[in-house]
Amino acid sequence: MDMRDAPRLAGIHHVKLPVTDLARALRLSPERARASAGFDYFAIGVPDREAIEQLAARLTALGERHAGVHSATIGWILPQLHDPDGHEIRFYTHERHTDLDPEAITTIDEPRETAQRREELAARPAPRMEMT
Repeated sequence: MDMRDAPRLAGIHHVKLPVTDLARALRLSPERARASAGFDYFAIGVPDREAIEQLAARLTALGERHAGVHSATIGWILPQLHDPDGHEIRFYTHERHTDLDPEAITTIDEPRETAQRREELAARPAPRMEMT
């Protein structure tokens, strides 16, 4: 693969930094870094579903483990990649779903559970709309 195969990214999607003391949180701290392994501090933005699918394929080809592309709250997510300290790196699309369901799942901590819950929602009968 060469650089022409590189996926399109769209900057940082969002950043999460849970701290109790901002000054203390902005220091080199290997022990704290190890303690927060598994936490996803930020998500890298990807323009759309096509780009995130291409990114997943490229990561797979490079031997990187990940959970695959999943439908998330408002877009698509590629979770469960990790940096050398074990922090999760997530990719999230800026493109939104066109049919956002208000009862849709609001988080994707466990992709298999999310997929199962989406299947359960899809199997439910559609609510009846009555004309008044």
